Amino acid sequence: MKAALVIGCLAAVLLWVWLARRRFQERHLTWLVRRARGDITRARTVTVGAESAALILACGVLALGVLSEQLWAAFYVRIPAAVLVLALYVPYAAMLAPVRTAARLRRSPQQRMVDLGAPAQVADRIARVGRPYAVAGSVVMLAAVYVLFWHHID
Repeated sequence: MKAALVIGCLAAVLLWVWLARRRFQERHLTWLVRRARGDITRARTVTVGAESAALILACGVLALGVLSEQLWAAFYVRIPAAVLVLALYVPYAAMLAPVRTAARLRRSPQQRMVDLGAPAQVADRIARVGRPYAVAGSVVMLAAVYVLFWHHID
């Protein structure tokens, strides 16, 4: 039963990430391209700043949930904090993840940014700098699922 809860939640989160990434990716990539203003250095700075701030905020929300559970037994803070991170940060972090399909059925983030009007060098820099944050998003997803099902795992 416990494993079924965790596996079911992971499957639901992955489905949500797939749906939300497709829905919100264009808006986020447009924002990054506009803030870069055609400059490669500025593209790197904007991407690192935005992705780092989101990662720190997500980790802070999870830490707040864990501390509230440990100090005050406030499960009513832990559960919404984990759900918030799963619903908002994990799809956000996956937006710059590389596309790995043999048939090239989906466009990569670089191709989407070029379609939005970004120079190819800026699109490549944003995508390359954002890749590690996609991995961090996967780690945060696993941590958030653990925090969500804390008492069911022990």
